[in-house]
Amino acid sequence: MVRCVAALRLFLFGLVTFAVLACASAQQISRLTLASNETFGGSTVAATVTLTSAPKTNLTVKLSSNKAFATVPASLTVLAGKTIAGFNVATKAVTSVNLATITASINSSTASADLTVFAVGVSAIKLSPTAVIGSNTVAATVTLTKAAPTGGVVVRFLSDNAAATAPSSISINPGSTTGTVTIQTKAVATIQSATLTATGGGKSATASLSVTPPVAVSLTLLSASLTGGLSTTATVKLSGPAPSV
Repeated sequence: MVRCVAALRLFLFGLVTFAVLACASAQQISRLTLASNETFGGSTVAATVTLTSAPKTNLTVKLSSNKAFATVPASLTVLAGKTIAGFNVATKAVTSVNLATITASINSSTASADLTVFAVGVSAIKLSPTAVIGSNTVAATVTLTKAAPTGGVVVRFLSDNAAATAPSSISINPGSTTGTVTIQTKAVATIQSATLTATGGGKSATASLSVTPPVAVSLTLLSASLTGGLSTTATVKLSGPAPSV
């Protein structure tokens, strides 16, 4: 868009000596660029506004976001003689994937960019050990995709086999990337396989646990020798508690 202003200069006698037609291009936004179009809630993303030409004086560009979880300053200033200015988009923790549109405008000239904000969620669950004799405990460590934001991240657990029970949930503190819970197993008569699922931030991870029955580890006789026809007591020691019958 081109704006022109005509200026006339007159002699005292009312005669026109010359006419000047001054034309100046109205400033327009060339583009709005985000350093990354994807981020996790609680992070900050750098953004840049580029003009089609450098203004002769400082120019104010209005900024806006259509979602509350992604905030921007009300405006930024492009300095005289410059075509680029930067600002930051601050995001808040979300519980699911969300999309925000960031817009920069000068009068009728606008430019936008989309920002996808992901929830900080579960990326993995690791068991130690992965096989255990029933009635023993197992440590389950959950790893997040990124450090937990303000408010922490709640991770819920589920086991598909009663032979291994997990707490219903755990809260991972802000700034932490891992959290550990204890899995309690029960005595079993046959080998049992349990799948443990950890869910948080819209993401899930699973790990398999093998729960085995106890085995005999020793046999002790009350009498090592005796006369034929007599009896003695034999004691068997198991590697773990025997399951209920």
